[in-house]
Parts: sequence; structure tokens; C-alpha cells
Amino acid sequence: MSHHYLIPRLNKNDIKQTGFYTTKNSNTLHLRVQESHQSIDGIIRLNKSKHDEFVFEGYNGRKWVQFNSQKGEQGDTGSNFSTLFNFVNCEGNTSNNNNNYVVSDTIGLVFKTLNLDGDSDDNNDDSVKKSDEKTSIQIRSITGGTYKINENEYPSIDIKTYKNEIRLNPLPQPYSWDFSKVDLSNIKSKENDEKFKSYGETSFWQVKKGAIIRRGQCVRLHSQPEDNKLVITPIEYSPNVSLNLFNNPKLFLGIALEDCDCSINSENAKNVIEICTYGITTAMCNIDSTMISSEFMSNNNVTEFGLPGLVSSSGLVFNSPIKPLNDYIRAGHFLEMGNVSRDNRYFLFFVEK
Repeated sequence: MSHHYLIPRLNKNDIKQTGFYTTKNSNTLHLRVQESHQSIDGIIRLNKSKHDEFVFEGYNGRKWVQFNSQKGEQGDTGSNFSTLFNFVNCEGNTSNNNNNYVVSDTIGLVFKTLNLDGDSDDNNDDSVKKSDEKTSIQIRSITGGTYKINENEYPSIDIKTYKNEIRLNPLPQPYSWDFSKVDLSNIKSKENDEKFKSYGETSFWQVKKGAIIRRGQCVRLHSQPEDNKLVITPIEYSPNVSLNLFNNPKLFLGIALEDCDCSINSENAKNVIEICTYGITTAMCNIDSTMISSEFMSNNNVTEFGLPGLVSSSGLVFNSPIKPLNDYIRAGHFLEMGNVSRDNRYFLFFVEK
């Protein structure tokens, strides 16, 4: 193929032939193809019949194939992803439409949104999605709860994420107290505290119908046959009658941490309170001498750390300088010293079993 054409200048003398073109005195050849209607295997042409867009084509023996990429005709609409899948929280998926709390018999519902379309919870109540917005599948996070002791919150569960699993480890309860880090002023409760602090073992009990319990008061076990339950009531007895704990026992349980008035006949009245059954809390001391039997010697001045605390006929603690000869109820030991008075009737106390 020695014959070739000179590249035309400014389209002058352009014969528009298919072949090799070059500039004068150059050995570099450039292949040029033009329109052709000859369907010869392997032939290449420039198809100028496609309106204003010329396209290169080659004949493969059966048909002309375009070298230029082009957008094909729009096909049928495919299946909508949102109509193919429905997300279900197994074993219960009802809620009260509250983003913070789900009412259901089953806890741990993973999917927040069950349908992809029309969910406007996090879209300012605008259910129409923009074309450039991605569809979101909302999945709830797994978080651990807390429990409160003495107005401080502590984690109840440890959550760690590994490569193939999320591991939940419950933290030991009740809490193991580290008294080396607890300041004495933070242990004792204040008189106006709604709930007294407790460092030790506690439990919840229903209060006997008609009973009134004050925080810091000693309570005992009782029965409530009509409800088939064990309940609690204040330790109360007559100061004028000798205690006979063998035939008339007073089953000391602990010291109340909350108030409860079950003399109020109301369905909304609180009737379950927490009791410190062992450990350190704040006890209410007796200031009424008529509530202490003449068989006991009462001393309003607690002069030594750890002196025993006895229970008066009104369920309050007092100190006796000598050991009683007759039956008595001991609740534990005083953990602070001072004079018991109307202005100072709450003492730090150790409840013993």
C-alpha cells in the first residue's frame, strides 16, 4: 500500500476518499474511512446517516455494529425494593409510637422502621423523599441500663462489640461497696431526703394494710392472709407490758428507707417500700421517754462508737447504758456519737441481722 493522500488544508481540494493520509515529506500515515454501503466482512465505515451524529461502524458478516457507545432504549421498570421486603421484629412488634419507649411483651425490638416508604419519624413529618436521598433502614442501638443507689447511677450491664458478635455481660449486683472512697458526710442521710441511703443489703416489701411507716423506723415481718403475702409493719408494742419474745415474737427485718401511709384507702397510694436488712443506713432515734419501758434504762447521750441500739415501743432506736435483764429487741449499733434531741434525732446506724 504505497499510495496515500496528502492531508488537505482548510478543506481545500479534499477528495474525501477512504485511505491513508500524510503530510508532505512525512512517513507517518493516518487511516481515514468514509461512508460505505458495501457489506463486506471486516469493512469499517463512517455512517453519516445518523442525523447530526456520525458514528463509526464495522460489518461483522451479519450486521453493522457501532463502535460508539450510546444509550439504549429504556427498559421495563424493575421491582421496587421497598415492596419486596418487610422487616418484622419477631415475637411482638407493637409500639405506642413513642421513640423513647416501646410498649410490648417482648423487649429488644431491633428494627425501628418496619416499612421503608412513608416513614417520616426522622424526616420532619415529610414522607416524600427527594430523588437524591437514600432509603434508610433504621435499626435500634443496644445500650445498657443503669440502677440508682444513694442518688448515684451505676451501669447494670457491660456491652462489647467483637468481629462476629455483640457480647452482653451483667455486672454484679448488689454493688460491692468500696468504703475507702466514701466520705462519711455522704453516707448519712438528711432528714428531708425522700429516700434514705443504704450501704448493704436491701429488699422491697409490701406494707400491711392500715399501717404507717416512716423512714428510719424499725419494721418487722407480718402476714396478710387475704392477699397470701408476707408484709411489713412497724415494730410496735406496749411500753407498760414486759416483752415476751418467745411467745410474742417481733420478727425484726430492718430499717425503712422510705415513708408509706397505707391507712389511706386509695388505689394510687404507695404500698411497697425498700428496707435495709443489713448494712449501714440512717435510723430515727426515740425522743419520747414514754415509749421506753421502765424496765429499760434510756440514755440520750451516745458516748461511744458502736454502742448497741435497742428498739422502743414505737419502732425507734435508743441507747441503754446497761444490758436489760428482760427481753429486748436490738436493731444494731450506733455509728456516730452525740446527744439525741428533737434537733438531732437521726444517727448513722449499722443494721445487724
